[in-house]
Amino acid sequence: MALFRFLIGVAFVCASLPALAQKSGTAGGKGRIVYFVNPATMEKAEVAFSPKLAWAYADEGGPAGKRIHVLLAESEKPVVELSMARDRANARRTFCAEKKVPFVDLELNDEGEVELLHQCAAGHFGTEMVSTLNGLDSVVVVLEVFNAKRVKGTLRGGEGWCGDGKYCEQTEDYLFDAPLN
Repeated sequence: MALFRFLIGVAFVCASLPALAQKSGTAGGKGRIVYFVNPATMEKAEVAFSPKLAWAYADEGGPAGKRIHVLLAESEKPVVELSMARDRANARRTFCAEKKVPFVDLELNDEGEVELLHQCAAGHFGTEMVSTLNGLDSVVVVLEVFNAKRVKGTLRGGEGWCGDGKYCEQTEDYLFDAPLN
């Protein structure tokens, strides 16, 4: 009987994992942020990342037109800092360098397509474009909700192509439900 209860408990926990980001302002999942320690030597390091919070904001001041940013963070610090900044692009870089708190900032165009992925780890800020060099997009975002009040979906990314549309090495697997401010 105890084994039965344990198995029911495990099934309940596993079934509830997708619900982690069902509440507005939340995120879930696991991944890692890879960054260059020394760009000259191409030396890399990585930081484990498990976002808990999601927040989205519109940026209409750039030359490319309106962009929607979805910020995923493990703590409230990046959300609070960036929500108060006037120049959020500069604030992202400054916050990363000074506070060294990891975050992921997904930049979408007004149709919900990925434009850029900004990441902060250990004080190192990096921006990458979607690469299709190996036949798979390096970042795949599937949006369930994309409107004037909310952005909800998944972000998955990886490296290499190992057949059947699978990454050889998955680096990101996040879900988010972000209120759009």
